[in-house]
Amino acid sequence: MGSVRLYLRDTMLYTLDLKMRLFNTCVLPVVTYASESWTMTKDMETKLDACEHQWVRRILQISYRDRMTNNEVGQSMQLTFLSKEYEKGD
Repeated sequence: MGSVRLYLRDTMLYTLDLKMRLFNTCVLPVVTYASESWTMTKDMETKLDACEHQWVRRILQISYRDRMTNNEVGQSMQLTFLSKEYEKGD
């Protein structure tokens, strides 16, 4: 896991597009594996969204000190967060 973290942090060598494609193709499938059998609770939705917000902020190098809300981050990158994708699957 450490090598992936170093890989995603190196902004001089990798574009934002590549980082987001890696995130969408490698990270999200692992997180949502067997999600069809989950009982989605409000607490689980909150935790999934919080994790995804944190990962996307790390990729974009946006700190909470930058005073940018999670909704603003999602809108700027045109993201649909995990809990919303889960609702569509029902």
